[in-house]
Amino acid sequence: MQCVERATVGVFFVLLVTCFAESRHEWSLLRSIPQQSADRHEVAKKLVYRVDQRPAVLTPLVIIPSLIGSRLEAQLDGKVSQHWYCSKNSKPFWLWLPETAEMVPPFDNCWAENIALTFDNATGLYHSLPGVSVTAPYFGQLQGVEYLDANNKTGVWDVVVETLVALGYEPGVNLVSAPYDWRVGPTQVVAQQFGPLKALIEQTYSLNGNTPVALTSLSMGGLYGAVFLNSFVDQAWKDQHIASFTSLSGAFGGSVISIYELLCLNGQNLYGLDPVILREVVRSWGSPTWLLPTPGAYNSTMVITPERNYTAADFVQLFTDAEVPVVVEIMESSMQYFAPGPVGVPLNVVYGFNLSTMASLEFSSNTNFTEPSGVTFDNGDGTVTLGGLIELPQQWAAQQTQPVQFFGVANMPHGNATHTPEAVQIILQSLGFTMSEPFQ
Repeated sequence: MQCVERATVGVFFVLLVTCFAESRHEWSLLRSIPQQSADRHEVAKKLVYRVDQRPAVLTPLVIIPSLIGSRLEAQLDGKVSQHWYCSKNSKPFWLWLPETAEMVPPFDNCWAENIALTFDNATGLYHSLPGVSVTAPYFGQLQGVEYLDANNKTGVWDVVVETLVALGYEPGVNLVSAPYDWRVGPTQVVAQQFGPLKALIEQTYSLNGNTPVALTSLSMGGLYGAVFLNSFVDQAWKDQHIASFTSLSGAFGGSVISIYELLCLNGQNLYGLDPVILREVVRSWGSPTWLLPTPGAYNSTMVITPERNYTAADFVQLFTDAEVPVVVEIMESSMQYFAPGPVGVPLNVVYGFNLSTMASLEFSSNTNFTEPSGVTFDNGDGTVTLGGLIELPQQWAAQQTQPVQFFGVANMPHGNATHTPEAVQIILQSLGFTMSEPFQ
């Protein structure tokens, strides 16, 4: 709570995690956080038990997190607020995941102000409200991605880290992560985030006796890693520094749910916040627009109205017609970073299937996109259809000499990959561990 003494989370943190899990809309990009099962730590024990042989040299691993998969820290210094009850100055505090007290009305409006962005179309960069600074801490460490909270209740990469540490990995040496501000779009990612990622990979390579580094990612981290490998570094650099890239639930081709969340009033459901406010916050971020379906992965009609239909090639017109100019500006500034080309490294594509996944939306009005009148579904992982998960990597397989392997896990929800034994086992196999029961 910002205008009064900040509350200590204490026992109330359990309530936060419960509310977070229950408040996620059935159709939401927030599914990139795993369900917090009580027995998830047993997964690590079982995976360690399944290892028959360890490699002579451990391959260093760099974790690339997902949308909402990095902790964000904020500090206020003369913040200009619309609300008298919001703090203007503060010590550093967790913006994501927020503390329970931050989300109690009306102080949830303060949180919304702090986490929103403004897009500068002239520079392609994003800015917080004046007086608000936000960072993704613990770059090169694990604290920023393993758990999203200070009390280690909301785990994302916790099972992977626990498994690898038990197998001899040393955090900060051969097991590191690259947390990032997941709100911004690809223009700022390329301009400000890819340089540090490249330097981290080079440092990890050098620190481990010039051993090529493996990458692994979840959800939007797959798209993030693919754009980095395709457009930011050359093939000689990849040949020297990268051993492999293992993507879990990679949203390479985008998701129809992004359309829903950017258009619809009920596309957002988090902590009981006002959906109008939250929709505007999400529209201010660049990442949901980056996750819109791309024509390279989808060729079907996705939005139907009485007067016209829209495919993935028509989204600039769709959001123009829907009067959402910021999405149009973000799209037009960053088209070259949608549908990246081949990654040029050995690629393992781990994806879920057999789950009903949003495929198209129908609206009864040409101008009112508050809520669809109809929704169709297709095969996928509950968040991304098979087209968004595997179509682009299938194209890359024909365009690059390095192997591209596909590992489908039936009924694996989108965000649950890092807690799913079969998916984590693919990471182990990519690192050279021989398993008693290899996953094919």
